[in-house]
Parts: sequence; C-alpha cells; structure tokens
Amino acid sequence: MTRFTWIFALLTGCTLLTDPSSFEGGEAPDMRVDMTTPDMGGEDLPAPELVDLGVVPEVVEIAIGTTETVRVIGFFSDGSQEDVTSLVDLSVPNDSVVTLAGAELTGAAPGRGLLRSTLGAVSLDTPVEVNLGGLPVFTDGLEDGFVRAFFAGSAEFLEPAADSFLGESALRVGVPEEGFTGFTILAGEGQDLSRFNAMTAWVRGAEDGVEQVLDVIGFGIDLEANPRLVETDVGIPLTSEWQLIAIPLPDPTRYLEERGVFHVAEGGNGRSTAFLIDEIRFVELPPNSVEARAASFPTGIFPVPRGVTLPLPPGSLAMRVLDDEL
Repeated sequence: MTRFTWIFALLTGCTLLTDPSSFEGGEAPDMRVDMTTPDMGGEDLPAPELVDLGVVPEVVEIAIGTTETVRVIGFFSDGSQEDVTSLVDLSVPNDSVVTLAGAELTGAAPGRGLLRSTLGAVSLDTPVEVNLGGLPVFTDGLEDGFVRAFFAGSAEFLEPAADSFLGESALRVGVPEEGFTGFTILAGEGQDLSRFNAMTAWVRGAEDGVEQVLDVIGFGIDLEANPRLVETDVGIPLTSEWQLIAIPLPDPTRYLEERGVFHVAEGGNGRSTAFLIDEIRFVELPPNSVEARAASFPTGIFPVPRGVTLPLPPGSLAMRVLDDEL
C-alpha cells in the first residue's frame, strides 16, 4: 500500500505529508496528500493581434442590378480566425460601378471596382467585377457548349490576351495585310434567346494611336441556312479604349434554337492590325428610350423593325437584318 501511494504521488505530482518517525515504530504513516496547485509564477497571456483580413468570396463577380453579400474574416497572431464583418469599416472607392449597403454589394455599371475592408491598422482591397449578366458566350474563354469556326479563306490569327475588360483574358484577333480574318461561334445545341433583347461584346483596338475599323460584327451565322443574320452595316471605329457593342434582337421570339451566337470579320488594308474582344453575352437591356440607351452604351442600340437596313441615331450603329420573315 505504501509503495502504491508513493508511485501515485510521483505520477500525479502530489506531495506526501508523512511523519518519518512512524516508520521506525511500526505505526502506519500519515498518508495525507497535499492537492494544492503549486504556484508557477505565470502571467496572463497577451490577447492575439489581428494580422490579416480575408473576404468571402475572394473575387466578387455580379451582374448589373444583382446583389452579393460578403463576409470578412480576421486572421490573428495565435493562428485563430473569426468573422469580423460587423467590426470592419467597408467602403467602395468607385460607386459608379458598384454600390454598398452594409455588407451587400450591388452592381451599378459594367466594369471593375474595389471593396475596401479596414479594421484598425489592417486593410484589404477586394476586386469587384460587374458584368451585364444574361447568357455568357465568351468571358475568360469560350463557355462550355460553344465552339469556334473560321470562315473559308480566313486567316487564323487568334490568341488569348491578358489585357481584358473583365476577368483575366480577352481574345486577340489578328488581321493580315491582305485577305481577312473572320469566324463564327456556334452553340453545340440550339439556344433559346427569346428572353434577351441584345447581344453585347466589348471591343477595342490592340494598338494605341492606330486608326482601325471593325468591318462586321453580329450573330445568326450557323454555317447552314443563315436564316436570321443580324450584323452591323457600317464599320465601327476602334480606339485603344474598350467600347460596348450592342446588337439588338429584332424579334426575340424568332430565336428559340439559335446556333450562330456570334460572328466577326475584318479585312486587311495593306497593313497588319489586331483588335480585342471580351465579354460576349446575350442580355436583357433596360427598356428605356433611344436617347437614354445611346447615353448608357457608347454605341447605342435600337429596336430593329422589319426591313433590310436601318440607320440609327448619331453615335449608334446601322443594322442589317437578313430574314424574309421579319
């Protein structure tokens, strides 16, 4: 029993209080155990410090008029993390692209913006990208279900470009000195476009200070019967700035199984050129007036009635519609 008690005391760190003289007289030793906690001389540990912030999602991608709620996570010096959304100061330096209410971001106009999160001395800028929503055909590349086909005789000068309107990559289209470059984008399965009123794409010249004209851009070429061809009827001057091209659907109810969702072509004029394309989408643009549309979108859009050619207001496009049933 005595041996067990000593082992227990050694294992548990307890102090045995015994009377040494009791061993000689044969009397049972005093087996009292001191269970008090020894004074380790410790001090209160300092509170962990905030070392970094993170936002969920890391990149905010929203469409015009839609809302995304973000969360802000704090990372601390002891390796812990916690939701600090209610503690941080949130702001948006450019509220023309995105607006902020509490922790909710709302898309206001297509483009790039920032969400700034600040807590004490720690700050974080989170990218915010606002697009036109709808049906994406090309963003950082062709979306699933779409393929590209060159026109007969076309040069095949296409490559990704890091200089994009949104995302990480645009499409760079090279044009030879002689001949042309042209291609169509086809849907593997016919697309129901009846809920949209326009096809949109962002375009710009690839070289600063070089005058350039984009000859043709539109949709409706499926390399078969081409029953619903809609495209620009005048060249579009390109600059080094991104501009939005909006091609209206003359009668959306006619586009229930459309495969030819985009095409573009430009001919060489004795020198090699190039242009960039990004963010090809079918969208529902606001049903406002012609003047408001032209002001909102640099090239403007206009409902195309039945006919072959329709001149639009200044700053807009002239459209060519080849469809006997329109």
